[in-house]
Amino acid sequence: MKDLEQINPVGLDGDRKLSGFADLALFLGGSEDSWTGVFLGLVAKSDPRHRHQLSLAFPVAVRAWEIWVSQPDIKVYVMTRELNDAALAHDWRTVTGELREPYDHQKDGL
Repeated sequence: MKDLEQINPVGLDGDRKLSGFADLALFLGGSEDSWTGVFLGLVAKSDPRHRHQLSLAFPVAVRAWEIWVSQPDIKVYVMTRELNDAALAHDWRTVTGELREPYDHQKDGL
């Protein structure tokens, strides 16, 4: 599962608490002002219907945000375990591992 391999890419200590928004972004491989941080902000502002739509493209990041909101000060090792459990319950490989053909503008006459 490609996305799960990207969890905690900076190797945060397992006992570290993800006590702030910046910590969650760092855990996911970004920072508060990176694309990851901006995306998490979008997830936070989304209503449930739009959050579901975002989760179809980025299931790990959306689920990490949901877990983080429901469990303040969650530790890195607990977040990792929760995401691994979620990955087993849902076949995220079909979402993240599927290759799509590039869009052909000429085919549509654009």
